[in-house]
Amino acid sequence: MPVAATPLLAETQAVASPVTATRVQHPTGVLPPEEQRSRWPWILIGVLVLLGVLIALFFIGRNLLNENANQVAVPKLTDRTLADAEAKLKQVNLKAEVSRQVDTTVRPDTVLSQTPAPGTSVPKNAKVLVYMGAVR
Repeated sequence: MPVAATPLLAETQAVASPVTATRVQHPTGVLPPEEQRSRWPWILIGVLVLLGVLIALFFIGRNLLNENANQVAVPKLTDRTLADAEAKLKQVNLKAEVSRQVDTTVRPDTVLSQTPAPGTSVPKNAKVLVYMGAVR
């Protein structure tokens, strides 16, 4: 014997969507204490990382400044007398190391060349090799 079934919904009725869990809105805008506590460890970690980066940048910058503070530029010494070249080097805290070369085309005791080249940055109190003209 057949059973006649009646439809539960009419064709014009819609099915309600299922209820989903949503975050409860607090009227005061303040989170409950258990949610506030969960943020503090992350804030503390962020502050500590930022502090570590700042300290590292401070020490790196300080080392770079100290390295540059101890550097001087080598002056141009060619065509000067030995006394003049040594005085010029002394002004910038450098020392002369003299090497004599026989050269009859220049006056004796005139600087022929130098190492390092003029304008090169070297540490203070470094030696500059000065090649002087000499007669046989």
